[in-house]
Amino acid sequence: MEIKLLPEMFNLTTIVIPLEQMFLNLLVAIVTSLIISWVYKKTYSGVIYSKNFNITLILVTVVTAGVMMVISGNLALSLGMVGALSIIRFRSAIKDIRDIGYLFWGMAGGLAAGTSNHIIALSSTVIVAILMFLTHYFLGEKFSYLLIIKGVDYQEDQIEEKFKSFSQRYKLKVKNSDDAGKEMIYEVQISKKGEHQFVDQLKNVQGVKTINLLSNKGEILG
Repeated sequence: MEIKLLPEMFNLTTIVIPLEQMFLNLLVAIVTSLIISWVYKKTYSGVIYSKNFNITLILVTVVTAGVMMVISGNLALSLGMVGALSIIRFRSAIKDIRDIGYLFWGMAGGLAAGTSNHIIALSSTVIVAILMFLTHYFLGEKFSYLLIIKGVDYQEDQIEEKFKSFSQRYKLKVKNSDDAGKEMIYEVQISKKGEHQFVDQLKNVQGVKTINLLSNKGEILG
C-alpha cells in the first residue's frame, strides 16, 4: 500500500493570530497561572516551601500558551517541537509527587489558553482549585514527622506532656544516652498549623538543646 504525503501537511507557515487574540490568550494564561500559584501556596503540605517552584508554575503555564500559539495548525512545527522537548532533561529532582500534578495542571491551563479555549482554561482551573482545597482541609490536616530531641538531663515526662497538647499520636522510636547527653527520636502526628508552636513549646523544656522536626520527605524544621 502506497502512502502519499500531502505537501500542505509540511507547510511551515503558521496560522496568523490576531494581535488582540494573542494578548487575550496570554492574559487568560496569566490569570490561570496566578490561580494555580495561589492554590499551591495555600495548600502546600511540606515543611520547606519553595518559592522558586511556585514561580516555575507561572512560567510553565504562560510559556505553554505561547508555544501552542506558535505551533497551532502546523503539523511540521508540532512534530519538531516534540523532538526538541524530548532532549530536555530535568536536573532538579521533584521531592513531592504532588508537585508533578501541579506542573501538569499548569501545562493543561497553558494548552487551553494558547488554543483560545478560554472557558475550558478558567473553568477547569477553578474546579481543580476547589478540589485541591477540599482534599487539603478534609484529607490532609494531619502530618507525620520524626522528632529528634537532643539535650542534657531533660525529663521525658515533660516532653510527652507537650505531646498531649499538639499530637494525638506519638511513639518513641529510638533512645540514645551517653556522657555527652541524651537523644530521643519520636514519630509524631501533628497538624500543619501547629508545628511551629509545637517546636517552640519543646524548646522551653529545661535541658533541651536542639530540636529537629523531619517530614517523611526528609525536609527539616527546627
